[in-house]
Amino acid sequence: METSEITRQCATHGDYVAKLVHIGGRSMGGSCPTCQREREAAEMARAALAQAEAERRRIEHLFNRAGIPPRFQKRSFDNYEAKTEGQQRALRVSRTYVESWDSVAEHGTCLIFSGQPGTGKTHLACAIANALIAKGVASLFTTVSDAMRSIKRSYDPSSSMSESEAIQSFVDPRLLILDEVGGSKGSEHEMQLMFDIINKRYEHARPTLILTNLDATALREHLGERVTDRLREGGGKLVTFTWASHRS
Repeated sequence: METSEITRQCATHGDYVAKLVHIGGRSMGGSCPTCQREREAAEMARAALAQAEAERRRIEHLFNRAGIPPRFQKRSFDNYEAKTEGQQRALRVSRTYVESWDSVAEHGTCLIFSGQPGTGKTHLACAIANALIAKGVASLFTTVSDAMRSIKRSYDPSSSMSESEAIQSFVDPRLLILDEVGGSKGSEHEMQLMFDIINKRYEHARPTLILTNLDATALREHLGERVTDRLREGGGKLVTFTWASHRS
């Protein structure tokens, strides 16, 4: 193999030194290096655009599957009104939860938002979900009653989903927001289903965010020691929303 250099002219960039490789009587190479760099840059740009579009579609898909109620789909930390010290703490905990997501996800750290209706629990929970989904983290918002109905639909003989598969659909998301916990006293079977969901998420180190009107003592009585201890393990926090309803 031999190499040589000759001067050639590019119609776009003018004269350049072409480097040729000679093998078996054939010469190869010699194209304009500036044209080659531009082609490579254009190809990289096209690949980057394709990747960005794929990520945009993936995040859009995550938002569509998140189950966030329409009223709360635009909720964010920026449009949460934090006037009191307690509201500022709740906002601070919520922001930190998102900012520390790598650690949260590693340890399966859970959150419990406790307070009366209208105090902003759902706003901050959905703000957390919206911020995480924007980062590509699969999140799911559901009420306890909706979750129970979804699982019970699997009991229909015509259902294509088994009970275990229905439960797994609440275990798979990286973050599960479970609303209206303790809103009504569920049957023994429903409480067992609730335990199955939270316990499987605990075993897989999947964070769960609980929204409840119950205080700490009543929540422990409702969920039981095993579930409550799993929610508090790994640095899980109980945030109390003690102020009056903003709807009043």
